[in-house]
Amino acid sequence: MKSAFPLVLATVTALLMTIGAAQADDPPTPSSSTHPRNSLGLGLVSAPTPYLGADNQVLPIPLVELYYKRLYVQGIRAGFRVLGDDGLHLDLRVRWSFLELDPEDSPLLEGMSPRKPTALGGLALEWNRGKL
Repeated sequence: MKSAFPLVLATVTALLMTIGAAQADDPPTPSSSTHPRNSLGLGLVSAPTPYLGADNQVLPIPLVELYYKRLYVQGIRAGFRVLGDDGLHLDLRVRWSFLELDPEDSPLLEGMSPRKPTALGGLALEWNRGKL
């Protein structure tokens, strides 16, 4: 049996690196874009599959934070701030989804259509009432 320690370590490292991104403020408004917060990194995520006979996946995940006026990129998500004031924001967002399915991976998946990774998009309305 192979040791899962390197995979677990890589996953924990990636999660710890994304905590800062998740706790970061909302993307800047045009008035605060003079002080950009940009960062670049790479993480690994282990994606075990529940299907018998299918291989586990290890996926590289970009740890990116880029901001320019109303545009932003945060990891696997990008967006454009349509409207925003101090507490209410409306963004147009797109997010990459790594979910995929290959019916040849397992006999249990026979008859299902294959799924490829794809982009998901939509509007996001956020209301920030401040700290509790």
